Amino acid sequence: MTPLLAESGPDFWMALGRLHPVVLHFPIALALVAALAEAWRAITRRTGLSPLTLPLLNIAALSAIVVSLTGWVFASYQYDGDANETLFFHRWLGITSAVLLSFLALWGWKCSSLSGRAVASVTLVFRCCLLMTAVTVGLTGHLGGDLVYGEGFFLNALRGGGSEQSNAATTIEANAVVSTALTPEETVFMEQVLPILSARCFECHGPQKQKGGLRLDSRAWLFSGREEDWVVLPGKPNESLMLERVQLARDNPDAMPPKGEQLTPDQISALRNWIAAGAAYPAAVGVSTQQGASGGSLGINSSALSALGYVATIGVLPSIDEKVRLRAVAGAEVLSARGIHVQPLAAGSPLYDISASRVEPPMDAKDAASLHDVAPLIAHLNLSYSTVTDQALARIGQLALVERLRLDHTSVSDAGVQALGVMPKLESINLVGTNVTPAIGAWLSQQPSLKRVYVWKSKISDAQAKEMAQNKSFEVISGDLPLALPTTPLLPAEATPPVAVPDPTPVPAAIP
Repeated sequence: MTPLLAESGPDFWMALGRLHPVVLHFPIALALVAALAEAWRAITRRTGLSPLTLPLLNIAALSAIVVSLTGWVFASYQYDGDANETLFFHRWLGITSAVLLSFLALWGWKCSSLSGRAVASVTLVFRCCLLMTAVTVGLTGHLGGDLVYGEGFFLNALRGGGSEQSNAATTIEANAVVSTALTPEETVFMEQVLPILSARCFECHGPQKQKGGLRLDSRAWLFSGREEDWVVLPGKPNESLMLERVQLARDNPDAMPPKGEQLTPDQISALRNWIAAGAAYPAAVGVSTQQGASGGSLGINSSALSALGYVATIGVLPSIDEKVRLRAVAGAEVLSARGIHVQPLAAGSPLYDISASRVEPPMDAKDAASLHDVAPLIAHLNLSYSTVTDQALARIGQLALVERLRLDHTSVSDAGVQALGVMPKLESINLVGTNVTPAIGAWLSQQPSLKRVYVWKSKISDAQAKEMAQNKSFEVISGDLPLALPTTPLLPAEATPPVAVPDPTPVPAAIP
């Protein structure tokens, strides 16, 4: 029945399955409250069941049956053909919980008709069974959370003892030592495909979540299981489910990614060409959520990533290696002493907001070296009106976490900007008054999160800017914004110019 519903079921079945997240909280809450009510009566040594218990169990039993039904249908669409072990236990523990709750509801009515000594003995057994049922219901909910948010979603937070963001932080590392050069096909993947997957796919199909049982953050996960179940079929773009889903209309419930804008034609073309060429995926690329033996973060494996020529982020702050952090702190102190404005992005944040605009004396090679040390932790960088050059930008290196970059009114050109490589989190870049040309469009298209580009007063004309913005996911602003003019009539005092009044003070005669 499950494959049949998944393949040919009408929209009614899909809608029924999607009720599962809506109704699943009823049996969990009601079963736990019933168990707490009985636990309180046991502590206070009161005989008989609580007046709350039977009504709560009846509603919990009925809702658990609905939850089991909708959950089975939902899984037939969301996890069709998936041999996920978590799904298996979640499904059957859920059905077991529904059976136990129904049994307890019927048994509770029987207990209510007893009297005398039988009440005490039966009530004790009933309460023990209710407690075990509540634990089963809670465990079912825990496994459901693992399915949606990734394995260990709740327990990892308890182990880490810190904020959710730091505990859920991912560490990007190499699965093997990268000592050989990438093949041309693997280079294409690193430069064109991985930024797309990182920005638009890993959030739901990465180390934290595996919706539909699908994980895309390493070759081992992408090409696991039976070949006919792969979403990417090397050499067969027209038969690959990934390419099919990203081309669906936004109003289609199966369209991917489910949130945000649809992939641009250039991004879809990059995926198609990659699959057609054999879907090369370097074995050394992978994302790990494991922690070190000491419980701390493993940090960013910068040497392996440097060999690959790419630093990826997947929507959450990566774990920060202590050496990287200390080097960034030292570099930030040097920049601050130099007169460059350095401040945390937010209270308690390890990221920096840095502005070197118009610093005196102008920036030099030593400043670029200090920026290189801080670069892994920079979120906002303002180099406008500075003497930064293409060579200085090349020295700064990867800016993997930068969201806003200002290079306006500097001498940088296409070569300097392109030296920054792929910037996975870059949303805004200001290139006003620089020497960039229309050729920078190729670099801009590689930035997966880019939303806005300012290019006026550069070597890019308005016509070229409009052409550059066509079929792109980002906006290109190529002219001064119009001044805001009043839309209401002038007031009488503003409409009538003031009349000049002569000064009554006599003018003294000129001294000969």
